[in-house]
Parts: sequence; structure tokens; C-alpha cells
Amino acid sequence: MNRIVNAGQVLLRFATSAEDVDESALLQIKEALQTIAHVARGAGNLARTLTGRIGFQQNREEIQSIVHKTLHLWNDPAIEQFLELDKWQSAGNVDLAKQKIISCFKNHDTSLYFSGLKLTSLPHKALRILNVTLLNCNGCAIDKIHLSDLPQLQTLDCSDNPLQELTLERLDKLADVDCHSCALTSLYLSDLPQLKILYCSYNPLHELMLERLDTLMKVYCSRCALTRLHLSDLPQLQILFSSNNYSLQELTLERLNELAKVYCDGCALTRFRLSDLPQLQTLFFSGNHLLRELTLERLNKLAEVDCHDCALTGLHLSDLPQLQRLYCSHNPLQRLPNGIFQLPRDSNVTLSHCAISTEDRCRYYTLSRQREYEGPRIEFGESHSLLLRSNEAASSSDDTTNNISSKKRKR
Repeated sequence: MNRIVNAGQVLLRFATSAEDVDESALLQIKEALQTIAHVARGAGNLARTLTGRIGFQQNREEIQSIVHKTLHLWNDPAIEQFLELDKWQSAGNVDLAKQKIISCFKNHDTSLYFSGLKLTSLPHKALRILNVTLLNCNGCAIDKIHLSDLPQLQTLDCSDNPLQELTLERLDKLADVDCHSCALTSLYLSDLPQLKILYCSYNPLHELMLERLDTLMKVYCSRCALTRLHLSDLPQLQILFSSNNYSLQELTLERLNELAKVYCDGCALTRFRLSDLPQLQTLFFSGNHLLRELTLERLNKLAEVDCHDCALTGLHLSDLPQLQRLYCSHNPLQRLPNGIFQLPRDSNVTLSHCAISTEDRCRYYTLSRQREYEGPRIEFGESHSLLLRSNEAASSSDDTTNNISSKKRKR
């Protein structure tokens, strides 16, 4: 630590000096940077780039112009001290010195990688000074993160931390947040005008609140502890993954004009409300063993539905002009779904291992063999051919009986 401070003092003296930089001063700067490169090896890319190109040119702008664009801070326990610029000392104006030293980072995109270090906190002051666009601190030991006023930050990866609190404020360019596999029990995000992707799966989340996120396109919140999820008024949301939330009983999706794909299989849904989803194409919610009733209506682009292995006793279908595949096997359905014969002609419906009555099955077979039939193809599984043969045999038996009766009457 003392070696870093001493090297920092050399740089500070240079930054606060009003005199021209001579050959001797440049040599001192080079030695100071070599010291930092040796002690803080994670910042070696920056230090070696500087020291390798400084030479003995008497020009401060040369030092600033050759700053490496990206800092890779891998596997270095000293890097936190290296970045804590507020600990550096100077006999001159410390604030001015910091500004001059850090000015070399201005107008450069800086990516910080702390991945794998055992940091317990982030150097927030340094992050504000550096022009950070990407911050990767996954696999550390951080339990709280509060980031604000980082105008260039676009990507944050804080996954695989014992993180219990995450606060993100006034981050106008933040587009991608990955906080999966942490210890978050609640997450509230709002007013992040450029946020596009949120990956918060594998957290013990009981509450997820997403508001005023006008650019959010993808949400991954699988394998959490959610009991309710209500998403509405997210105008750009396209994909939702909320599978294997084993306590999720209520899912409400409203006024999501671009939502195209929903995956919520393996939950505990008892209520599933869908409305005003004009772009919905794919809907997967198999393995919801408490879901008994489902209504799908006025979903003009819905093409694929997987609701197998639920507890459905009632399924209501209407106004689904683009539906191509309905996989509804392993449900205790006793009657064909309401509206099933209004589905498109080329659609495929799987009702294997259900409890569809013989009467309804025979009704389908009778209709489907008619030349003018324009309904869906329905697969009943193992019993399909057996039932068909039984139906044909019954028809044949009726014909035979009728023939015998006719002959008797003639006699």
C-alpha cells in the first residue's frame, strides 16, 4: 500500500506542477507507473501501455493520449487500494491533482473487470471519476450496491455475489443489468430510460417491481421465490422468462403491446390473466399443477401454446386465428375445449393422456372425416387408433344389423 501511495505522490506532484516536464521528471513518472504496474498487476495493461510509450518526450499530452482504453483488473487484491484515489496524499491541491491525473481517462470508454476478486464493496468515488461504460464485479463478496450518477454506464454484471441490496439511480445509459445468483429478496427498478435487459434469475426474490422502463425488452426472473408477478405498461417488453417460480400463484400481463414470448412453466399458478397482448406468439406454462381454468381469447398472433401437465378441467378458446400448435396433454379435461373447432385448419392439438369423453372423441372423428371439415387436427394419443377402430366397428355393426332387419322384413 505504501508503495502505491508513494508512486501516487510522484504522479500528483507532476500533475500539480506548473513547470515544464524535463527528462528527469519523465523518468520519475515512468518509475512510478512501473511501481503501480508491479503492485497492482490487475492494472498492468494501463501502466505498461503508459510506461512503454512515454519514452523521454517532454509533452504531458502524450501521456494523456496513450491511456489504454480498457482496464482489466483481474485477480489482484491491491486493485481496490489502487482505485481509492481519495486516499492519495499531496502537499498541493489534492482535488485539483486528482482531476489532472484522472483527466487522462476523460473522453475514453472505460471497462472495469473485478470478476473473481473478493471485494466486499465497490470504489464508488473512483467509479464516478472514471468514464465507466462497463462494470463487471461478478463472483465477488459484495452484499450492497448503490450506483448513481454514472452517466456513461451501459452494462452492469454483479451476478454471483451475496448481494442483498441493489439500488440503481440516475443511470441514463444503463442498458443491461445481470444480477442473477445473488441473495436479493426484493428488486425495484424504475426510471432507467435505456434499460433493455434484466437478468435476475436464481434469487430468493419475493417482490419484483418494474415501473417506467420504457425501453425494457427482456426480463429473466426464473427460479426465484415470487408469489405474484404483475407486469403492465412496459411498451417494449418482448420476452418474459419466469419459469420454476414454485410459489408463483398469480401472473398478470396487461397492456404489453410488444410482448411476444412468455415462459412460466413449473410454477403454482391459480390465476393467469392475459389481456391487450396484440403481439403474443408463444405461451409456455406447463407444469402448473394448480391451474384449473384457462381462457385464451382475442390473441390475434398467438401461434404456440404449451399447457401440458396442469390441472385443467376447463379450457376456453376464441379468436385465435394464427394458432398452429396447442399441446395440452396430461390434463384432466373431460370435454373438448370450447371453441376448438374454430381453430385454423392446419393447427395441431395434442390431448393425449387426458380424460376426453368417448362421445367427444367420436364427435371429432366423425367431423374430421367429412370432406368439408376445416377444423384442427386433434391427437388423442395411444387410444386414437383403438377408438377409431371401435367407432368403425360400431358403424359396421349397425350396418350389419340394419341389413339383417331389412332381410327379415322382406321375408
